[in-house]
Amino acid sequence: MRTRRRSSSSPSLGRLGSRAQFPPDASASTVIKDELLPAIQRDFCVVEQRTFRAIGGFGQGGFWAIHTAFTAPDLFSVIGGHSAVLDNSVPPAENPLEIARNSTILPNANFRMYFDNGAPDEAASNGLQAAQ
Repeated sequence: MRTRRRSSSSPSLGRLGSRAQFPPDASASTVIKDELLPAIQRDFCVVEQRTFRAIGGFGQGGFWAIHTAFTAPDLFSVIGGHSAVLDNSVPPAENPLEIARNSTILPNANFRMYFDNGAPDEAASNGLQAAQ
């Protein structure tokens, strides 16, 4: 039986990880889509089909994982947001909550999604309440 190794990457995006930068400026989402994913595909033996791709993150990384998947639903089929910071201070065109509410593409994207947060995690709890 042949087994596949899973690969993961945890880039430190510094200033780009901030929710204050959105396209057309460089953002974590553009770095993931335009630089990180192509580098992984170039340097590692990975299955390049959407069905086999997942993206997830913790805290601010959870925000960017959701944003990236929602703005490029053809790239990932699984999304994980762990204590993802979601709030309404983000411009509506870049806010994953608004993207989900207004998208005509996402209902057919067939994502598998997992979101969680701890009870004392105030920022993530506020985001989950805003999503309801």
